[in-house]
Amino acid sequence: MMIPNSIEELFDNYEEDYTLIDYYDTPPMDNIESMDYFLDEMGILEEDIETNEGTYVVLSNKNYTFKLEIESSGLGDFYSHLWTVRIFKD
Repeated sequence: MMIPNSIEELFDNYEEDYTLIDYYDTPPMDNIESMDYFLDEMGILEEDIETNEGTYVVLSNKNYTFKLEIESSGLGDFYSHLWTVRIFKD
């Protein structure tokens, strides 16, 4: 699934895996850089980031009663990226 267009789309479609495999148009990124890329593409604001540990982020938003956790990973080639989104459980 492609990267969501907004935080609302991300929260509305929680429990998804998002991938990007691009050898031509996207610069190579490690997992921390790919997390930043993922958040930037949706326009996530600092106020929505509750925890940021580089490859692991917890998001909250005033319009939703639950939080999301996102983990970034890949295939080790700097061009294949995976973001796993799940409901955060305390």
